[in-house]
Amino acid sequence: PDYLAIRQQHNLLEPTPDQLAQNVPLVILAAAKLGKTRLIDNLEV
Repeated sequence: PDYLAIRQQHNLLEPTPDQLAQNVPLVILAAAKLGKTRLIDNLEV
């Protein structure tokens, strides 16, 4: 992937270890090239 990040859903900041332990809602953000097309997606976890 060109870009891959895991962020908090409500503010897009990086989650701290404490927040991960508290099951704060997260979002996975990703971007990748497939031929000439750039794919961008997100997944709430």
